[in-house]
Amino acid sequence: TSSSLGTLLLSEEKATRSVDVGGAFDLLTPPSSSALSSPDVYFPASLEGLWSVQRTVTAVEGDSFQANAAWKALGSSSRLPEAESYVTKFVPAIAGASSYTVCDRGYDFASRSGLSVNDVLWDVTQPNRLAAQKQKVDVVWRRTEPPNVQGFGSQELYKLSDGSVLRAALVKRRFRRAFDDATDPPGQQRRVIEGIEVVRTFRVLDGIAGTELPTSTIRSQLRLTRPSVELSRTSSRTSSSNSVMTSDVS
Repeated sequence: TSSSLGTLLLSEEKATRSVDVGGAFDLLTPPSSSALSSPDVYFPASLEGLWSVQRTVTAVEGDSFQANAAWKALGSSSRLPEAESYVTKFVPAIAGASSYTVCDRGYDFASRSGLSVNDVLWDVTQPNRLAAQKQKVDVVWRRTEPPNVQGFGSQELYKLSDGSVLRAALVKRRFRRAFDDATDPPGQQRRVIEGIEVVRTFRVLDGIAGTELPTSTIRSQLRLTRPSVELSRTSSRTSSSNSVMTSDVS
């Protein structure tokens, strides 16, 4: 497992050097089609459904206040460098990308933060906008690596606003499919998704994010496994009775 994560890390560092947001980014101007290279981040169709997420923070560098503020704005209910465990969900992508799935960002945010799904507004047809109580999370820049035999990943610049403070965070993730060492059920290896995540925060002045020099960096390892049958039933009942899909996100 450590060697596979090492391979992912090398791939992420190469991507970091080859693709960058640039020296500054205007958060107040609506993103252009060139800024958002794809409508959403696409995942393999086999990921559809619920997955248990384990996030292990391996390093926190720079300004810890900025790191924790962005961490909370992105949905975390923990304080760095605490580990996180929650359930996320992947749903079929909209027309034009039907061979893929996308993350249900509303479900993911609610599950990670501990909020009720009724408190989170998100729509699969408008995936770049999410609102949760006073917090707004907008994707303003994106680059993706579609699923292939070597893995898949994304880089997204987020505009984070709570009504008084504007923040910017660049989230880079890369995943690969693997098998668990344990056999469950007996005789069959369990499919897992391993990944790495790097979150960088930037200083924002008059709506301009200085993306050349991060104020903090958070590095994590991610592990996704299929949840137990009972947990899946409970989560399915919760999501069906409390829809996070709405077109009124603003």
